[in-house]
Amino acid sequence: MRWIGLRVFTVLSTFVLVVPSLVAARLLGADPGLMVLVVLAFWILWTLLHELGHAGAAWLLGWDVHAITVCGVSFLPARGGFGNVPGQGRSRLGGYVIASPRTAEAWSSRDYPLFAFGGPFANFVVAALAFLAVALSNPAGPVPPAVPVLIGAFGLSSLVFGIINLVPLRWESGRRSDGARLIDYLRGRERPLLAYARTRMSGLMIDRVPPRRWDPALPERILRDDRDANWLMVAALSFFSAGHLSRALEAMRAAQAARPGADIIEPSAMAYLLAMVEHDLPAARQWLAKCGSEDRYDFGCWRARMVILALEGRRDDARAAAAQARLAAVNPEPDEDDEALLAAIEHGRDPPLRTA
Repeated sequence: MRWIGLRVFTVLSTFVLVVPSLVAARLLGADPGLMVLVVLAFWILWTLLHELGHAGAAWLLGWDVHAITVCGVSFLPARGGFGNVPGQGRSRLGGYVIASPRTAEAWSSRDYPLFAFGGPFANFVVAALAFLAVALSNPAGPVPPAVPVLIGAFGLSSLVFGIINLVPLRWESGRRSDGARLIDYLRGRERPLLAYARTRMSGLMIDRVPPRRWDPALPERILRDDRDANWLMVAALSFFSAGHLSRALEAMRAAQAARPGADIIEPSAMAYLLAMVEHDLPAARQWLAKCGSEDRYDFGCWRARMVILALEGRRDDARAAAAQARLAAVNPEPDEDDEALLAAIEHGRDPPLRTA
């Protein structure tokens, strides 16, 4: 029933938004093709102004804006260009802004409702300016009569667009309207620290900030409070990159428990961690076997095999696996931890075990 209600509301709200554009185009004597273009142009402009309102509010609050998406096109400010936003899909008809402050305290303060209201506020301001322009227009002046009609229709549609976004709507995918976000905040339904950790980590991934440079409190919050397997795997990646291998193993096991039977764990990573952290070589070999035959090994598989062989005392085989790992490396500049590990194997020393 709730799904049906959302669909009905979506259809009705779209109808209310489109009607002013169609009426304006019709009054101007436009043909059907031009009417469609007017509606599409208005829709893109409503959405663009709305998302710029969110982004502008975030910038004024001192937040980092990671992505501004309008009708499937994403601008990534930190990277200075357009690109894809991982894990967000492509919103063909709508838009969104991903922004986060640099501290959890700012997220939990009054800044959050200001950010959420920024989009509708921009629509209301544009509507007011459009109505003012129409009111001040001179019918006998040099401006063609079509211009005030279009401006008025755009202002009315922008007003309706802002109001619709303040209606508290929730979708099964987890998405919420601005109105729902504001109500959740006012009623204390938000889990601000967890929401902040998720949003901040999403933004840092979009900005391509290496996980080792993330605030350590972010993955810790995910591991402590989250039950989503995908986010737990992101936390594991962060722990792994920072050299906190025992926490990475804990996060991977939590992800596996959150989605039992799912193929979510990277076998080579689990094999590596079991060998490095717990020295559980039989279990590590079982996970390594899931990589398949050696001709299918990637860098991670060869690195896990290298550690297992080194801990078994098979130095020559470990050095051979180290050489294969170098050949299979996608990144031409392996990080310092990998360099130290490979160098230790190649020179016959015990691998450095960083477990905390």
